[in-house]
Amino acid sequence: MSTKTYKFLKSKYVICASIILLTCACNNEIDNCNNDVTDKGWKAEIGSGVCIRKGYTINMVKNNFDYNKDGINDLAVRYTLYPIEDGNLSYFSLFRGVQNGSFEFVKEFESIAIPVVKNMNADYYQNHPLADSLSKNYPLDATIEFSNNQLLLSMKLSIEFGKSYVFEFKRSQKEWKLSEIKFWYGKIPSWYAQNMKILPKYITEKKALRSHEIFEGVNIDKFDLTSEYKKSIKKDVLLLETNYQL
Repeated sequence: MSTKTYKFLKSKYVICASIILLTCACNNEIDNCNNDVTDKGWKAEIGSGVCIRKGYTINMVKNNFDYNKDGINDLAVRYTLYPIEDGNLSYFSLFRGVQNGSFEFVKEFESIAIPVVKNMNADYYQNHPLADSLSKNYPLDATIEFSNNQLLLSMKLSIEFGKSYVFEFKRSQKEWKLSEIKFWYGKIPSWYAQNMKILPKYITEKKALRSHEIFEGVNIDKFDLTSEYKKSIKKDVLLLETNYQL
């Protein structure tokens, strides 16, 4: 075999081997992508590129916002470890929409991961110490919403009153920073509303009470969910109950 022929065959072999390795890597990446959902209808909405932690299942999808204002809708998902056990965590991740309709991972908001429990009532807590402890340290019924460049973390502080933290995406710094705190009344359990003769609309709706802007607020990665919740229950509830007789 001539040297020229040998070099040609060698280079051809290297190219083929590279293609095989690349194909295997791509297939392996696809195989390792977990995008399980509780609602099969969401499969079409999440498209490609949305992968979450192994063993977790997506149970919320939001895709009608544009956090970085590039004209393409982005995607946020919540996912929880199943089967549900007291202390399992619900995480939230953000994915950036790209031109071809797929998504690219941007961020998992670990600091605001929320524990779940099998049942949220006093009787259950009395017989399940872990669930009881979690209920005293975390806002188990907290919700997270995305609206363009804002992330809204809302939690109930008492049966009647609640508090929301507004985090805003700062494009120049590529950070989510606390920009506003809001207090509200509502989202009241139906049994309580009926017993206390509270207007039915406040079972599902919120009434804004007051808010204040935050200058140079904390980065969401350094936000201490437990500390904020416990501090708010001790101080804010008393102030709200004193100032707002609703």
